[in-house]
Amino acid sequence: MGRDRRATGAPLRLVRVSPRYLRQAIRVGAPPGSVASGDAARTMRQLATADTLPLPGDVRAAMPPTGVAYVRRVLGRNLWLWYAFSDTTLSVLTLASTPPVPLD
Repeated sequence: MGRDRRATGAPLRLVRVSPRYLRQAIRVGAPPGSVASGDAARTMRQLATADTLPLPGDVRAAMPPTGVAYVRRVLGRNLWLWYAFSDTTLSVLTLASTPPVPLD
């Protein structure tokens, strides 16, 4: 698993949450303030503080209509967090209740 960027002095990634994520979170039973939402936030924090991404267990999947993203399961939930990243930013794209079909 990736190391915590805080422990190495590396800056944290800025987390950007898309409007699509916010709409989907409500649809899949993770509205703001819910326990499921808190679990998704912990997953975002884990990604934002990792030294390297993707983390083991993350998969690349096609994201309609024309994109590719990485996907990580929210621990203990039937929820999948779709994301893209750079060295400085974590873009949280959507939250789904169905597992992705990996490209690799």
